[in-house]
Amino acid sequence: MADEYIQQIIDIIRPIAKSRDPIEAHTRIIEDGIIDSLSVINLIMEIERAFEIKIGIMDVTINDFETPAKIAEVIDRKKRG
Repeated sequence: MADEYIQQIIDIIRPIAKSRDPIEAHTRIIEDGIIDSLSVINLIMEIERAFEIKIGIMDVTINDFETPAKIAEVIDRKKRG
């Protein structure tokens, strides 16, 4: 199920990206400089809005936002409850 979310996540990342490098499912978006740590907050807000979920600070770590694939796993967990 998480694979279904990956392209939508990439589409959310593009406008807030600091870099125009290609983004794929396993691109390390923070480590590769695609987004910075401050942009993670914007990313979380956009993901919450787009997927109609709430991501609590205690629910995730920065590692959960390492790649679009890992973000998709977070969304899948939240959607399944």
